[in-house]
Amino acid sequence: MRDGLEDVRALLPGMTLTLIEGELGRSGRASVRRVLADSVALIVKTFTEPEPGWVRESAALSVMPPGAPAPRLVAAGRTPPVVVMEDLGTGTCVADALLGADPTVAADGVVLWAAAIASLHRATLGAREAFRTELHDRARGTHVADSKLAENLDDAGRDLARYCAELDVEVPAGALEQLGGLAARLGGDGERGDGERGDGDRDGAAALTPADACPDNNVRVGDGLVLIDFEGAQWRHVAWDVAYLMMPWPSCWCAWRMPDAVAERAVAAYRAAANLSYVDSPEFDRDLAAAVAGR
Repeated sequence: MRDGLEDVRALLPGMTLTLIEGELGRSGRASVRRVLADSVALIVKTFTEPEPGWVRESAALSVMPPGAPAPRLVAAGRTPPVVVMEDLGTGTCVADALLGADPTVAADGVVLWAAAIASLHRATLGAREAFRTELHDRARGTHVADSKLAENLDDAGRDLARYCAELDVEVPAGALEQLGGLAARLGGDGERGDGERGDGDRDGAAALTPADACPDNNVRVGDGLVLIDFEGAQWRHVAWDVAYLMMPWPSCWCAWRMPDAVAERAVAAYRAAANLSYVDSPEFDRDLAAAVAGR
């Protein structure tokens, strides 16, 4: 009986593969299955097309240093576009905590999320060139930018102008230009964040991010969280992820208002876990406020 694992077997020769659970998740872009490879459980994510999801996720996971809160890449193949990664188990996620009845558990979940994001940022501060190389190798001649920030902000500006026109709301002079200008201010130039200059003209910190770190895109493992779903991964200023805490996950289905005390506690947890001089500076506070406005 065919189990749909033939292409995975080609990536893992010599291993006995058994389908444990099919269709853990499916979107218009990919399907996710759990398999047993000999005695080790793995996750198989099969994309409908290689670009951009397969290219970005396999590239991002390939440059993750040991200890980063992300799944370990086991194998990847382009035809069909498949990513095989470690199975993190069936732990809960932050969305589970937020949708539950216990506000303490919910607040603790947000703090764990902030710490996981900080750990990812710190672990990948110097990974830009490696990420670019992996994107280029997988794109097969098609340009895949390491950051989509400028494109996203341009799209947001056009949408904002259109909606305001439909609602007969006047856009303040220069507002859309300021929005687009955040691509330069909060792009990917500041690499270090430790008081030394990166490859741009600003101190700051930029790192690898899932760019879609919603409350359900993580798994509780032990005392912390591991981030999942890197199909939108890109390189950008760290303030964009931290801004989720100030205006919670506005691009996600699970967006809501967060108590100020919880947000403040989570940002403090981010600062502590990131352990970078920049994120304890007034400059970071100003950049974070700009990212919140850009969200």
